[in-house]
Amino acid sequence: MNTDIIQKHNKLYDEAYSLLKGLVHLDGNPEPSIGFFAKRKLNRSIKLFREVLEINPKNWAASVFTAKAYQSLGNNELALNSLMVAWEHCDGNPSVAKEIGMTAGQLGRHDVVISVLRPLCEHGNNDAGLLINFGLSLLFTGMLDSAKAQFESAMKVEPNNPMNVKLVKTTDMIIEKGLKHPANERELLLLLG
Repeated sequence: MNTDIIQKHNKLYDEAYSLLKGLVHLDGNPEPSIGFFAKRKLNRSIKLFREVLEINPKNWAASVFTAKAYQSLGNNELALNSLMVAWEHCDGNPSVAKEIGMTAGQLGRHDVVISVLRPLCEHGNNDAGLLINFGLSLLFTGMLDSAKAQFESAMKVEPNNPMNVKLVKTTDMIIEKGLKHPANERELLLLLG
């Protein structure tokens, strides 16, 4: 890319990113409420990030922020599509994997969660969030022993997290009593009590 194109790319990216401030869920901050003007900003941000991606399709950060804007607008399908584009170019970035795991999990796309998280989680990843997301998708698809192994790995990373203990115990109970595995978070919450 020549200097003019790089400058245009960076200007578009900076403008798109600035429109997202306070409107997307980032770094553990709660989802903001979205009104009419916020929706306009989010849609403008998406348009600008698309222009960035036309210049540099491998800019995975632009794809992630496009996904975050779609999530704030309540469109998790388009968010997942953008995250999968980011995944193609981010060299296995665990933060992108975590976003895919959460978004695909909310959509019930456990096949996507498993395909993205399996390589990370089965090769010594020590991010409890990834391990839990992977384990939940395994649980929801009936792979109980594999799910339990992921929850146990998460317990090793975060031994004081009571949810990790509950997940291991609940999975044990499902296996021991031959219960039908939960298919989603709502069914799991009923089992967790």
